[in-house]
Amino acid sequence: MAVKRGIAIADVVVAYKRPHCFEIKSDVDSLSRLINQSKIFSEVFPKVTLVTTDKHLQKAIKIVPAWWGIIVASSYEAEKVKLKYYRKSRFNPSDTTNNLLSILWNDELKSILNEIKEPYKKSLNRAELVDKVQSAVSKKRAEGIFVDTIFERKVNG
Repeated sequence: MAVKRGIAIADVVVAYKRPHCFEIKSDVDSLSRLINQSKIFSEVFPKVTLVTTDKHLQKAIKIVPAWWGIIVASSYEAEKVKLKYYRKSRFNPSDTTNNLLSILWNDELKSILNEIKEPYKKSLNRAELVDKVQSAVSKKRAEGIFVDTIFERKVNG
């Protein structure tokens, strides 16, 4: 999923009750982009988990915020991987609502405003539409709207 207009790409975003981003770094990956990804994903998602290997664990711990979860993937049989929590994710201490809603498309934001019966000018740009949605709903409701919208996008797209 493209984040912040494609500045970073989230490997996996789980949209269950609240959005949860998973970034994956295998043994063959470099951690060179993780510093920037850590900053960007922390600005957007209410929960983030890094999935990595023992090879990268110690360096990754120093890069990602303490509220990020970390899962270590280890080989234990041929072609089998064991996943074990190093630490569970906690909720982001920052409000990410604006950046999270900014992932949505203009038509999706307009549809949301129509559903919540919030009037708006058709000429509003994405940032203005996001502000309008954000000011009309709670943070928790905005996260739910994001989850529902992404689900509908995947089902219908």
